[in-house]
Amino acid sequence: MGPQCPHTKCQYLVLLSDCRSRCLTATYTPQDPHYTSFPGWVGCQTTLLACSRWEVERYDPAVNAWEAVAPMEVSRRLIDVAVLDGKLYAVGGYNEGDQTLSSVERYDPAANAWEEVAPMAEGRDTHAVAVLDGKLYAVGGEDSASNPRSSVERYDPATNVWEPVVEMAMARSRPGVALL
Repeated sequence: MGPQCPHTKCQYLVLLSDCRSRCLTATYTPQDPHYTSFPGWVGCQTTLLACSRWEVERYDPAVNAWEAVAPMEVSRRLIDVAVLDGKLYAVGGYNEGDQTLSSVERYDPAANAWEEVAPMAEGRDTHAVAVLDGKLYAVGGEDSASNPRSSVERYDPATNVWEPVVEMAMARSRPGVALL
C-alpha cells in the first residue's frame, strides 16, 4: 500500500466518488482510530477513489501517483462513507440495476481488503453517514423510487447489527450530517 507514515500522528484523506463527479471524504488517524469528520490534509496523506463500478484507486501524494487497491465486492454509486475504528465503511448506494442497496462494505487499509458487514434494514442512496460514540449512523436518503426517507439507522461494529433510531421530523434526500 505504499510507504508507511513516518510520523507519530498521521491522518489519511479517503476519497470516494461516483465516477469522479461527486467526491466524498473522511479522515482518520491510524494511531488513534476514532472518527474525525472533517476533510483535511495533515501529516501523511492517502487518497482513495472508487468509481461507480467496484474498482478503487489510491493517490499517494508522496510519489504523486495513483495505484489500484482492492476492489469493492459490490458495484455501487450515490453512496456515503465514514471511518470508524480505522476502517472505511461504504454504505448503501445505487447499483447498476437501478436499485438502492442496503449492503455495507468495510475497507481495512492495513490488509488492503474489503468485507461485507451486516446490511441496513432499508436500502438507501443519496443519504449521509456519520459516526457518533463508536457507532455508524445512516441518515435519510432515497429509496429505489426516489422517495426521500426520514428514517435513521445505527450500526454497532461490536455486534455487527443495524437498528432503527428515531426518525427525522422530515424526509430528506442528500442530507448533510456532521459532529458538533
